[in-house]
Amino acid sequence: MKKNTFIIAIIFLMTLAALVTALLIDTILSSRRAIGIIGGADGPTSILVGESVKVDQQNQQTIEDEEYDVDSQLAIIAKNKDMWLPDLEYADEICRYAVTDLDRNGRLEMIVSNHGGTGLYTYSRFFEVNESFDALAECETDFPEGDSQPDLLLEETLNTYIDSDDVFHYAVYDVLKNGAAEYYENYRALKLKDGKITTVPIAYKTTLYDPQNVTCTDANGNEISEEEFAEAPDRYFAGCQKTVTTLGWQDVKELDTEIEKIKEQIRISEKIFANLTWED
Repeated sequence: MKKNTFIIAIIFLMTLAALVTALLIDTILSSRRAIGIIGGADGPTSILVGESVKVDQQNQQTIEDEEYDVDSQLAIIAKNKDMWLPDLEYADEICRYAVTDLDRNGRLEMIVSNHGGTGLYTYSRFFEVNESFDALAECETDFPEGDSQPDLLLEETLNTYIDSDDVFHYAVYDVLKNGAAEYYENYRALKLKDGKITTVPIAYKTTLYDPQNVTCTDANGNEISEEEFAEAPDRYFAGCQKTVTTLGWQDVKELDTEIEKIKEQIRISEKIFANLTWED
């Protein structure tokens, strides 16, 4: 009887060992599948699933970056040339364009400016690649109808001020004349935010001849000196980080008619803006 009990116990233990071994083998195989064991000519190579997902995410991000890169945006601007390219027959003596990213949101803008006439009037339009990166949209502006706008196209650089919210502001200048005896100058603060160009007056300067008289005031009408007028933007943006932004103005009249060639021409302006922006 004892011998039979012993034999039964041995059989039970062997069966239990076989079950444990089977479970262990299944666990190992599952683990190998989970980490992606791949057999090759030089032996197995393992790729962790987590790493694979990470690589896939990086590849996806690379694809998205390529979709929204500068080249693609320049192509969008070039394809939509009929939106921003003025009728050269009616363009002023000075008509220029510049590719920028004034609000630093990663979406390029096209600025087209006309300047001329006896009063030295400037008129500008702003266009920005949309949030879907598949079209061009014209920016709203707060420029009063009929008023001269900032003489952007006459400036190679703009003093730039970054506030505590990382919003970029630009000190822009404009001069008007009434005949040869009256000149009206002003500084304004300009910014692009949420697809809209807004400006705020900073200071004014009036020069009258015969007899000569110069008057400068701040935005509230308080009289200031000529030196204070020249320094008005720095005082207005006291506490902001000051930098200098370079604009790559190019002559509209030199643009080609073919879209691909236009894209390469406007690339020159974008490179000037991207490469020649520095801290003061």
